[in-house]
Amino acid sequence: MGLVVFMFLITGIGDTATNKYIEDLFGYYSQVMNNPQCQEARELINQNKYEDAFKLLAENAIKNPELEVPFISAMIVLRQQINSKTEDTDKNSSEEDFLNKYYTVANSILDNISPESRKFLLSDLAEICMIQNQPQKAYSYMDEMIKDIGTVESDDYALAMYQYANTAMLAGENLKAMQILEDLRRNRNYYSEGIQDKVNFQLFNIYGMLGKTDFVIKLGEELRNKFEKKEIKDFSDVSDLLNVLKILLMFILRENSMLKPMSYTIR
Repeated sequence: MGLVVFMFLITGIGDTATNKYIEDLFGYYSQVMNNPQCQEARELINQNKYEDAFKLLAENAIKNPELEVPFISAMIVLRQQINSKTEDTDKNSSEEDFLNKYYTVANSILDNISPESRKFLLSDLAEICMIQNQPQKAYSYMDEMIKDIGTVESDDYALAMYQYANTAMLAGENLKAMQILEDLRRNRNYYSEGIQDKVNFQLFNIYGMLGKTDFVIKLGEELRNKFEKKEIKDFSDVSDLLNVLKILLMFILRENSMLKPMSYTIR
């Protein structure tokens, strides 16, 4: 039987951790979004002068230490907005052009900014490397980010390693991703509940992709028990439980069919 490969995106799982990152990023950006330099940068982007726009924001980040993180956040938010606008255009020209210019500017300031700014920028540079199908470069940025964090006993570390595992999955290195997630699960008591949920569901997913039936069933039962007791707040909570039950059932049925003895009818 060929391996049944499935991949489901967990939108409601661990949202607390994900939302905090987004809230922090946009919270910083909101501090400068009406700043004249930010307005000028947006205008330059509208004129497709990407390098000028990113340089303007980077220079202001260096010149104004008290606004360094907000200006770096502005670079990231505007980069992401451009990315979404170019999805329906020629990816070999428009997207590559602005990504390369952003990449060059971001790298030029990486060693001259604070740890908080580096955390956001390194994560974004790793994401760009994956957009450009360069997983080894993505790993190098995440290695820097993890080195900056310095301890396994923090949500920042867990989120960085979770991104590392997802990068490995996208690169087809599922065993590597599994090992990272298993390490996070072993250290789960250091992390918030939302991050634990993200790790457990992605590990559940990886076990399924690798056909590790026993592990799928064991972790799936744990997740099922947890989500059956969880308060249903919205559809995503229902969807989470249904995903677990569906995949768990598939593997239980497969396991039972493999154990069931073959029968023959003598005529």
